[in-house]
Amino acid sequence: MNTNAAIVSDETVTVYCNNKVHTISKEAARSSWDSVLAAVKERDWVRLLKLIDIIGSTRDYIEGSSIYMKESTLFYKGKTVNNSLSRKIIQMQREGADITAMVAFMENLMLNPSYHSVEELYQFLQKSNLPITDDGCFLAYKRVNNDYTDTYTSKISNKIGCKPFMERNAVDDDRRKDCSHGLHFCSLGYLAGFSGPRLMLLKINPKDVVSVPYEYDDTKGRCCSYEVIDELNLDAYVVGDKVVSRDEKWDAVLTTDKWDDVHDNCAQEEYDREMEMEAGRQIAEEEASQEVKDEEDRIAEEEEEEFRREREEEENNDDNDVRY
Repeated sequence: MNTNAAIVSDETVTVYCNNKVHTISKEAARSSWDSVLAAVKERDWVRLLKLIDIIGSTRDYIEGSSIYMKESTLFYKGKTVNNSLSRKIIQMQREGADITAMVAFMENLMLNPSYHSVEELYQFLQKSNLPITDDGCFLAYKRVNNDYTDTYTSKISNKIGCKPFMERNAVDDDRRKDCSHGLHFCSLGYLAGFSGPRLMLLKINPKDVVSVPYEYDDTKGRCCSYEVIDELNLDAYVVGDKVVSRDEKWDAVLTTDKWDDVHDNCAQEEYDREMEMEAGRQIAEEEASQEVKDEEDRIAEEEEEEFRREREEEENNDDNDVRY
């Protein structure tokens, strides 16, 4: 039979539990110190061991990563960070929650060169109920064609395991443009705005997010890369706290979210842009081809004229030879 025990001093708590000894310092525990003392007092060994694990991981982040906390302030590479994400991490740490995923998310996010993405992406995830993964990425959604290609160009494969990519500077970073160049993703609340009979689950690194347009209540975005990790059942859509079948009318459900009669014309606009660009390319190629042909004809005419003059000169010389 195991005997669990704890020894409490002003600066440390030593715990003997499950035949192992654990020591927690007040400095390492920080805002969780009171929770540790309460768990010891209540002899809640399960809670105490969980706190030990959490405090250990938190201490590692503070000591070993680019992110650390000091006196309720979060720092990244020595610089203060004060936004919705940093405040959430501080709150979670105070409550003794596991901040592993949140710290990993911030590490990835801080690699994003966009100021707006760094400051506002986490708010977008909160508003859209998009979950963060253990490795610091987040999940989002995308509707695609039956053959798993995108509904814009019908060229980009979105089968499970695919990792579409485009150069970041080719993605429109203007938040005022709701439909523009880039790899698109959305929240569940925006699925009615996308077309396509298949629903795919995406994993996106926050460093690759370029823009979250103002329109459509901040429920979709553009990025330069993502990974397709699963296919979901399109027969049901979750909007807020409601599950809506494909056969029901979206407008009636989405009225409270100001979505009545709103449809995303990205596909048509993207197609129109592609056609316009293709037409421009064809015209340019035809003009260039005609210029080359005209130049070749001019050179041929000049050569033919030169050859004619040379023949005439030779004939004249022959006539003179005969005459003399």
